[in-house]
Amino acid sequence: MKFNCLRCGQCCKWHGYVRLSEKEADDIANFLGMELADFFENMIILTADRRGISLVENEDGSCPFYVDSSPPGCKIYECRPSQCRDFPHKWHNPGKTCPGLRKS
Repeated sequence: MKFNCLRCGQCCKWHGYVRLSEKEADDIANFLGMELADFFENMIILTADRRGISLVENEDGSCPFYVDSSPPGCKIYECRPSQCRDFPHKWHNPGKTCPGLRKS
C-alpha cells in the first residue's frame, strides 16, 4: 500500500507512548534549539515498564508537536521519531484506517 501523509493527525491524536531513542531525543532537542536537559525535563517521560523514554502527551492524548491549525501538521516532522515514521506501515490507530493509505 502507498502512503501519502494528509496531515490529518490521526496518528498523533490518541493516548499511548511515542517511544524514542536517546539519539532521537537529542536530534529533536537540537532541531527545536533546546538544551538537552530542558528537553528531557519538559518533553520526556520514563515509560511505565521502565524500558525506555517517551514523549509527553497532552491531556487529550495528542502529541505536543502536532498542531491542528492551518496548515495542520507535525512541528518536528523532519526529525520525528522512528515510531512516527513507521506509521501506518508497522503500526496503526486501532479501529481506524489511515486516510493517507491507498492500494495503488
